[in-house]
Amino acid sequence: MIRRFTWFVLAVCFPAILSAGSLDQGICVPFGGVKVVPRISEHQAGKTLTIEHRFFNHGSGLAYGSMGLVPSAGPLSLQEGTAPQAPGSLHIITRNPDMDLMVTATPRGAMHRYAFFTPSGEPQKEGRILLDLSAAGHNPGSGESPGAGKSPGTWKNHGSGENPGSGESPGAGDNPGSGLLWVGLRIEDPNTVTGSIINRAGKETRHTFFAMRFSRPVKYFYATDSSIAPENYPLMGGPGLEAVFVFDLVRDGQQFVGDGVLEIQVAFSSVDALGALNNLKAEQEGKSFETLLWEAGQLWEKELDVITVDDLLGNELLESRRTLFYSSLSQTIMYPALSHDVDGRFRGNDNNIHTSEYHVNYAALYPGCMVRDALMTFIKPDRSRQFAASALAYYDRSVPKLLPGESVLHKAMSHLTDACVKGILPASLTPRFLEAMTTTLQTPFQGLTKDFSYANWCLMVMASGEGYMETVNRVRPYVTAYQWHIDSLACRDALLFVPHNMADIVERTGGRKGFEQRLDSASTFRELPYLYTWTAAPWKGQEKIREMMNAYCPEDESPAWFVFSALGLYPLCPGTDQYVLGAPYFKKMTVRLEGGRVLTIEAPRLTDKNIYVKEVKWNGKVLDSSYITHGQLLQGGILEFSMTDHPVRGRSFRNEKLPYSFLKK
Repeated sequence: MIRRFTWFVLAVCFPAILSAGSLDQGICVPFGGVKVVPRISEHQAGKTLTIEHRFFNHGSGLAYGSMGLVPSAGPLSLQEGTAPQAPGSLHIITRNPDMDLMVTATPRGAMHRYAFFTPSGEPQKEGRILLDLSAAGHNPGSGESPGAGKSPGTWKNHGSGENPGSGESPGAGDNPGSGLLWVGLRIEDPNTVTGSIINRAGKETRHTFFAMRFSRPVKYFYATDSSIAPENYPLMGGPGLEAVFVFDLVRDGQQFVGDGVLEIQVAFSSVDALGALNNLKAEQEGKSFETLLWEAGQLWEKELDVITVDDLLGNELLESRRTLFYSSLSQTIMYPALSHDVDGRFRGNDNNIHTSEYHVNYAALYPGCMVRDALMTFIKPDRSRQFAASALAYYDRSVPKLLPGESVLHKAMSHLTDACVKGILPASLTPRFLEAMTTTLQTPFQGLTKDFSYANWCLMVMASGEGYMETVNRVRPYVTAYQWHIDSLACRDALLFVPHNMADIVERTGGRKGFEQRLDSASTFRELPYLYTWTAAPWKGQEKIREMMNAYCPEDESPAWFVFSALGLYPLCPGTDQYVLGAPYFKKMTVRLEGGRVLTIEAPRLTDKNIYVKEVKWNGKVLDSSYITHGQLLQGGILEFSMTDHPVRGRSFRNEKLPYSFLKK
């Protein structure tokens, strides 16, 4: 197996971390429940590095518990860049004090290795770790006294930072937002600590439990706020907490191999502290840091091996593009987040404890754009089935009977419809999904927006497949309820895209020519290049694809767009079996499909000048349509793009060769 890429999150110089303050993607294993994110905070005394752990413990979104480790328990100087060991790992070197910090991820936690040295290279005799439980969670409260500014706050002082403290009372008022309610800490033995975090996320409560095990016994410990507990008192609690743990790093004044080094094992659970301890034991006990590092790398290699970029040739530019591709692919398989313990237990959206018997339970089910879920149905159908099962279980536990992610409702609808239409889910489950979608769409906060218009179309597609014509007829008027978006100049550019009814949009905006002019004047958004398929100038979309690909940033919010665009395919309307043809980014790519079949995408004459598509062949036969179907691709074969250096102006598509549209013109 080829090492796919240099660690995707931290493949940047360290000064970039200092300026950005965070890299929110973090390090993790594929679909892992814990993301480890390095954060830099500015203080009067200097900079502080916090290794923040984010635990995703809820099905509908990104609400999580947060726990930070500060390796020096004080200000420090950061000089050198990151030197990633393998996917799923982090390596940071600091000065003043001198430390060599490494972290690797596990499905439900992480393992840290901190080496403390003197400027001369000798091991430090003593090491300090600050455990920070004072963060207010992902979203600051917006009540009467919300946090603001750059510096995190504490439990006594409302914060000031991107992640402000919660103060004596988390946000209150009409919109409480998120905030820290309570944390607890328990010293189990000289090497083991457990704790709990209770967060408010909007109107709901989140529970997070963690366990830490140190490779050296704690010499002594104390809360930074002496009013919380006296020194070495084994129980601490309050609305915010910071505790310092001190360790002897050199035994008896004599140096041994391993002196100056402290290893910390961390694991999380949404159920209880015992669950966190069991997760730690199952994933890390008896394993060295090197073993866990290797295991994380293997997990990433296995997931990334689904697509191979064969276009290398030793070219630095191509290598950087290849790294960017795998960075984007990696970001698409960071979510959803595993949220059940090793024994199958998890805390559901009803705040009760359940046991996962028939499916793997996931949290943060629908982050990012809906194209990401379409990518899962294409390259990870087994995962797509698990996501759907988790969504249905979430619905069954929900008191108001809602699919997860009501604020981004169209994503759940899109994923379920796309998976059903493409045959990923068994037909026997379709009535259940149809019930869940119907009930969810009947909620009082439903609005006739563009997103809900698409969601209603998804419902109609599902109902049509089951022969529920009453539902089809009831929903049909809402499928085209988007005219006010078209008429609104203020949001014109962003809302040109109605995936399920583009023929109608083209007609309402002046036909092919008028629509083309509208696209020409629109600000760039990710679907825009593929909308040129509906005009007489698809070549303009090919220009835009290359322009956007070359300008793409690894921290972009649409990594699935980059992956699909690199393949020369795009699911313009998730919920159909069609992929609109674009322009590939590499000369050759191989996709390993379910069932052992292989899809090869070739563009032998592709260069930085040859960016225009002359024709496309499928298994040697010229394609005369603007798309290829999911069923065709699943059979395996060769999709070949013939590229040229000038626009192919006569290559437009007749109406019957255009992609799906609810209303065909």
